[in-house]
Amino acid sequence: MNKKIFKNSSEKSSHIFGISWFQQSIQDFGASVFLRSGNFFEHSCFMAHQSTEKALKGFLFYFGFRGLKKHNLLMLVSLTEKVDKGIKEKILKQISILNQFYLFSRYPLFDHGKLLGHETFNTEENATEAIKSAKKIFEELVLFLEESDREKVWEFAKKHINV
Repeated sequence: MNKKIFKNSSEKSSHIFGISWFQQSIQDFGASVFLRSGNFFEHSCFMAHQSTEKALKGFLFYFGFRGLKKHNLLMLVSLTEKVDKGIKEKILKQISILNQFYLFSRYPLFDHGKLLGHETFNTEENATEAIKSAKKIFEELVLFLEESDREKVWEFAKKHINV
């Protein structure tokens, strides 16, 4: 199931670097939940996207990838197939939900002659859906870590957010 890919990096440093990205993902997830509770729904959506981007990068770094400067979740999730063919299929629906929030929740845009501003995403329903999607993706990705590393990630989560 797990096929490790290491490029110019030792396994231990890849794991440490990946775990640090997972930990930052947890912080961003907590911010997303906090922002939703303060009725900052579009910002909550964006932070859920950020949490997922960092979880995906944490996963990829953990397995030896480097130089991940992409923000498009669909592009990042396609790289996970080099580690395990089934991951993308398990989280693609949630990835598609979150990917829309990267730009649209932060910048007013025109789409086919229609203005899409923050009010388009400024709903509690969107924030709740974004948070649920980010949580599912995170949980799926963490399953691929070695057991001791999974425990480190969940211990960090317990200290920083209510999981």
